Amino acid sequence: MKITSKKSMLKRAQRALRKKRGFSLIEILIVIAVIGMLMTIFFVSIQDSGVDEKTARLHMVTSKAKLDFALFEYKNKYGRYPTTDQGLDALLRPPADVDAATFPPRGFIEEKFILDPWKRKYEYISDGGSYEIKTLGADGQPGGEGNNRDIDLNSLN
Repeated sequence: MKITSKKSMLKRAQRALRKKRGFSLIEILIVIAVIGMLMTIFFVSIQDSGVDEKTARLHMVTSKAKLDFALFEYKNKYGRYPTTDQGLDALLRPPADVDAATFPPRGFIEEKFILDPWKRKYEYISDGGSYEIKTLGADGQPGGEGNNRDIDLNSLN
């Protein structure tokens, strides 16, 4: 039987420890990033891209209340509603016939409220004395049924 010195035993132990080193922080972060990207791809692929009817209705009711108030403020300040040509953008930025100095710095409404549940601008029609706001539905085309139907926001309760 061979007797080894304490020095040689210590050297062998140190070599064994070097061989059993763990992963570096960079390696762990790369693995976490890859797992995160794979999870994102997976969840996006299984997620329904459409907007369900209840969510769309809630969005439209909220938008209608905000739009009605913003249009009320606009009319009080300028004596009329924005024209059809000016559209709802007139609530965000001053139209050509409005003095920019009298226009509120942040506009009358946040931009998210002039977009329908499918992220398209609401259709706005006005003669200056009254207005109509509607969405063309999920497909963005006139007519349709279900989620694709046109909805006049005044018909919402």
